[in-house]
Amino acid sequence: MPLDTTIGGANADSYASLAYALAYHADKGNAAWALATDANRETALRRATTWLDGTYRSNWPGYRVNGRVQALDWPRSDVADIGGYAVDYLTIPPEVLRATCEAALRELALPGGLSPDVTDAGIVKSESVGPISVTYRGGGGVGASRPIVTVIDDILSGLLSIRRGTATLVRA
Repeated sequence: MPLDTTIGGANADSYASLAYALAYHADKGNAAWALATDANRETALRRATTWLDGTYRSNWPGYRVNGRVQALDWPRSDVADIGGYAVDYLTIPPEVLRATCEAALRELALPGGLSPDVTDAGIVKSESVGPISVTYRGGGGVGASRPIVTVIDDILSGLLSIRRGTATLVRA
């Protein structure tokens, strides 16, 4: 089934069209994208879009233009970028399109790699047997297993209302 990139559509399943992604990756010289089939590229774009919405949903500024009727988080109203410029509420911002393409490249290389299945059951922070002590994980649980893709964070940084991994200190 072809991608549905209808902006604000009830059945939309990708922010970026196949044509946009092909041009993006050609410009970047991403050979893996060029060697893939259209079917695999479309599947990667769908998974990338799902991952973007799931990962950044709480940090997207503004409001969905069509509320819960639209399938994806964008387009959004009442959005300004970091420079204070209004983002057109009838389009998908270029930052979101580029981030979708970057995430899709990773999903093409390792399907499901951006959203691995993880359980808390096997995560052990520390274990001791006699004088020997081993730490398997520094804590954080399942959330610590989600990948942070810095190139995508960087692409989206001008749109996000709160940047992951940073905090703002305010003098009392």
